[in-house]
Amino acid sequence: MHNETKHTMKKILPLAVLLLACFQLINGCKKNETSDDTPSAGSSSGNVKITLTGVVLSANDFPLQGVTVTAHGQTTNTDINGIFIFKDIYVNHKRCVVKASLSQNFTVTSAFIPVAGTVNYTKMVMHSKIAYSFNSAVGATYTLPDNSSIQLAPNSFVTSTGAPFSGNMMVVATHLSPGDANFGFSIPGSDLAAKDSSGNDVILYSYGMLGVELLDAATGQQLQLGAGCAADRNEYGQYVGAALYRWPHQPVAAPR
Repeated sequence: MHNETKHTMKKILPLAVLLLACFQLINGCKKNETSDDTPSAGSSSGNVKITLTGVVLSANDFPLQGVTVTAHGQTTNTDINGIFIFKDIYVNHKRCVVKASLSQNFTVTSAFIPVAGTVNYTKMVMHSKIAYSFNSAVGATYTLPDNSSIQLAPNSFVTSTGAPFSGNMMVVATHLSPGDANFGFSIPGSDLAAKDSSGNDVILYSYGMLGVELLDAATGQQLQLGAGCAADRNEYGQYVGAALYRWPHQPVAAPR
């Protein structure tokens, strides 16, 4: 962020899990993070055949071994050097989407326009989950190392089926700063490509992302905020025309 002074903004967000704050160049944008149009095995209709390789690193630039990497119906794991490879894989000719998953880390996706008949390379950086414990009847307020904070109201949580949840919980969070050299390799979708409400291709410009997951402390199952409930998010920096995201799902337009 390039502001000479820091401004605190608070928005009431009726979001379920993970929130992203970024500048929306065109109103009503819809993120293209997971639109991979996965082909069936051996299919080539509307797709191109490539060799896909890449590296998965930690936020401190150390290679991560054993990361599960999926791309267009295929799955593999990274080796001791954090390297993965898919040979002769069919991918969507408009957009290749790769997902990396590892326990205790936030899932990362990378997307790019593939080049047929050649080796396509991507880099992905995973951030560890910082966990905080609390009881659903009490709620919680937590401040991350960068001074962004999460405020969760008491008795405002439900299970994936919508049933009220009561008990011990964990909230895991991370902040992704656009000033980080690996920011582009850490964010959902990696390229911030999107479509506006008219279906036109546009690019989002990010002023930072705050990722949050709510979990049942006993089972590890993901929880959500109940209907009509809200979470306060305090972040430092001036956000202009922001868009708010349920990472790694679809964005919703931010109030102005």
